[in-house]
Amino acid sequence: MDKVKANDLKLLIALKDRPISTSGGFVIPIAYEQENSNFIPADRYDFPNNGRIWVSSEYEAIDRRFADYEFFRINRYSADENEAYIENEHLEKFWMKGSDAEALKRFELCPIIAEELPDVEKPYLKSNGPLPNRSVFVNQGDDLFGPFEWARDDEGVRLSAAQSPLLGLKPDHVFKVRMEDVNKYIITFEDQFKNYLSMPPVAYLFNTNFLRSIEYDQHDYISDDRLITWGNKYFLRSNGARLNRKTATEWLEAVKSLKNLSGMDEDRRNRLIRLIPEMLDAGSQQAAFINNFLTNEDDGKLIVERYLEDNKDKFFKDQLKHIEEKAEKEAAKIKREIYFLNAKKDQLCKELDELKKKKKEEQMRYEQDRTRDLHSIEERIGKLLQYEELAKEIEFMELKKKKIEIEIKKLKSEDITEKLTEIKTYLDLLNGSYIQEGFYQYPVTGYVKRKSFTGNRKEFVDKIHDYLAEQCGRNYSFDEIANLLICIQQSFLTILAGPPGIGKTSIVHYLAESLGNTENLLKIPVSRGWTSHRDILGYFNPLRNQYQKARTGLYDFLNITRTDINVSEFPRWVLLDEANLSPIEHYWADFLGICDPEGERNLDTGGTGENRFLFISHSIRFIGTVNNDNTTERLSPRLIDRVPVIRLEPSYEYSNPINSNRVKPDEALPFDKMQEFFSVSEEDDFAGKETDIIKEIIEILRTEAADFEGSPSVIISPRKYYSIKRYCTVAREILMEDQAIDFAVAQFLLPLIEGYGTGFGKRLERLQEVASSNSLYRSSRLLRRIIEAGKQTHHSYSFFG
Repeated sequence: MDKVKANDLKLLIALKDRPISTSGGFVIPIAYEQENSNFIPADRYDFPNNGRIWVSSEYEAIDRRFADYEFFRINRYSADENEAYIENEHLEKFWMKGSDAEALKRFELCPIIAEELPDVEKPYLKSNGPLPNRSVFVNQGDDLFGPFEWARDDEGVRLSAAQSPLLGLKPDHVFKVRMEDVNKYIITFEDQFKNYLSMPPVAYLFNTNFLRSIEYDQHDYISDDRLITWGNKYFLRSNGARLNRKTATEWLEAVKSLKNLSGMDEDRRNRLIRLIPEMLDAGSQQAAFINNFLTNEDDGKLIVERYLEDNKDKFFKDQLKHIEEKAEKEAAKIKREIYFLNAKKDQLCKELDELKKKKKEEQMRYEQDRTRDLHSIEERIGKLLQYEELAKEIEFMELKKKKIEIEIKKLKSEDITEKLTEIKTYLDLLNGSYIQEGFYQYPVTGYVKRKSFTGNRKEFVDKIHDYLAEQCGRNYSFDEIANLLICIQQSFLTILAGPPGIGKTSIVHYLAESLGNTENLLKIPVSRGWTSHRDILGYFNPLRNQYQKARTGLYDFLNITRTDINVSEFPRWVLLDEANLSPIEHYWADFLGICDPEGERNLDTGGTGENRFLFISHSIRFIGTVNNDNTTERLSPRLIDRVPVIRLEPSYEYSNPINSNRVKPDEALPFDKMQEFFSVSEEDDFAGKETDIIKEIIEILRTEAADFEGSPSVIISPRKYYSIKRYCTVAREILMEDQAIDFAVAQFLLPLIEGYGTGFGKRLERLQEVASSNSLYRSSRLLRRIIEAGKQTHHSYSFFG
């Protein structure tokens, strides 16, 4: 199974391609990383259009950290949501930043070189191609040897046994395994490297540690220098004497002693016996004599000069080869740059033609608009002339109306109060208004069983998410469900916004069902024309000395918590469906103050006695669904400042249908446990980079810089700031990575956006840059939509536009 990051994309292994600017460039994906550190080759067609990933920034970090042909891991990369690559073949689908690249571990993806293992006394490889890792293996026939460290010198690539206690090998030893046993741990890149100027090895071992799980031998591969050091330590430990070069006699005695030593490795002893005479032959006196002759004597200098002249091809061959290879690389790089510059030129020419065409069309539209405006002005002038005549007629009718009103007042009796008292007495007798104060009829409600849940908050959200997906056909993500639960629990009113038909009302119903709490959900369809609490709650009728409840049932739903403790033990939700068909701040005005934590929770009903005040239980929560069209009322800034606004997006995934035969939960988590999971925190505060992100966003919204051309600023109240801090404290322990601050910005700050002018558009574009650079993908997407909609409506920008 492939390893997958938070954005549902597989982990990649890649190597760098080339830069195209100071901070941008390309990398080439070559393998996918799977579970258990296995790898499979990456298909270039998975990465349109050119089998590469675009590095949008910080490419210099990749260029500095990794050599040519060196493999590295890509921890994060993203797909282009605009899908511009579909129309432009020179653009890539995926992009990343340079900081998303990470070096491989020392013994990961080690190259396998197919040739005979070089003799340890002359450990040079025959091949001289590029090697993507500091550790390599050699495949000799049916056997695999390694790992080796390598270094380049004048003679080629020199091998030495890799030294690491993590390998579990003796010092200066390497693994020797059968190829048939290790083939399952090898990946090959024949197609990926076939067009490269310098061909690297095509086979690579997943991880050296895998060799410890199969049968292996330890092969001695100690170098001459380390062998002398080893022999010196061994000789000193055995005889109490140290090998040195003081006299030839001591060396000869050392040789004799070594031949008689027991317990020493036979191969190493034989190599030492061969090496010691060679060391004696290359004594320091001979070296000093030759060096003095060649450097100080005229004949010696002449010999050196002639030798260099006769062998200049040999001495400068490698240097010339290096220069040629470098020149070839530069030529190839220049050709690629010319190709892409020509492609960019063609694209710019195409865009220029489109702009000319668009300008011509706009000119035609402008002339047509002016013609229509002239006709409209002529019509308005004609109507104004008619209006003047009507105004005179209205003035005459107003005078006539006033005269009639004066006559009506004269006809009215002066003892209206006495007549009203008399009428009230008759009404009391007819209506039987003898009800005692304090006597109320409460609706019968089904009791909910208390649910016992021993898991943590993440496990609880996961359980709710699974029920909604599998039983109710709602394909919301884990983070979206967690966000809904946190907002509803922390806020007295939560607004769900979005176009009609996306499931705003149904998600509240199914969420209550998944919590086992449908008995405590009251649905109120809001009607057009609601103007006060009389429409949603009711009013006190002094003539009947009774409280006249509204048909919504809200009064009884709220009042029952005062007399029935069992009911208030569980969360009680009120759903205001189509809440903005009438102005919310009008009919819901009595509840607006409760949105603040210190708000008064006793509502004055206007009655008398102990039932004058209606207590709003702490377990009560309101949820409003709103649409953004011409048939609804706009939300006031006073309301938006007090509530989160969650924008629900339409989903086109219908993987699971609604199970009509599902067994609905009949147990609910009590309110205090919900508070513990989603609201209560010992100390509300930001963490990590959240503080810097919020400060930067607030500064952009409220600053009056010249760059924003005097556009209106957006004020963030302390109430809003502390709501964000409280949300992040709980959410970051449930959501993944930077999702908490992203959700907070999207539903607490962006709904405040309301402004006009090109300067305000620049303010929002700067805000989108900050959101994108900090991986706030949800907020960035909403800002892009607001900006695009504003440009189409004469630079009038609104979250609800």
